[in-house]
Amino acid sequence: MGGKALNKYGITTERKNTKEFLRIGEEIQVKINFDLDFLVETEVVTCYHTKPDHGDLDLLIKIDKNFLNKGIDFKKYIAKAFNPQAIHNNGGVYSFDYQNFQIDFIPINESKWETAKIYYSYDPLGNAMGRLFKSMKFGY
Repeated sequence: MGGKALNKYGITTERKNTKEFLRIGEEIQVKINFDLDFLVETEVVTCYHTKPDHGDLDLLIKIDKNFLNKGIDFKKYIAKAFNPQAIHNNGGVYSFDYQNFQIDFIPINESKWETAKIYYSYDPLGNAMGRLFKSMKFGY
C-alpha cells in the first residue's frame, strides 16, 4: 500500500529510515511470538539496501496447520496486541498503525510460503514476474 492504506481513516503515518524500519520489524516479530503460545514463522519483506526510507512495513505471516488450529482472528489480535487507531483489511492484508508507521500483515498459506517470500521481495520485481508468467499462461 506504500503507507497510504490508513488515510481513509484520517490517519497519516510517517516514512521511516531503514534503521527504524528494521528495528520496528524485529520488534513486531518478537512481539508476535511472545504474545502467541506457539512459534509463528514471519518474514519482513526484503527491500533494496539503498532505499533511504519506507512508507510501510510488509510482514509475511506463515499460516500453517498449527496456526489454523488456534483459530486466531487477525483483526482481534492486532487490536489487542498493538492498540492501533485503525485496522484496514484489503483482500486479506491487514494494515494498521504502529509507532506512527503503517504495518501490513500479509497471511501466507504454508504451501505458498517460499514462493511468496520471493514474490513480495524487491517490489516491483515480483509483480513484473507475475505479469510476465501470466502473459505466457503460466502461474507464478
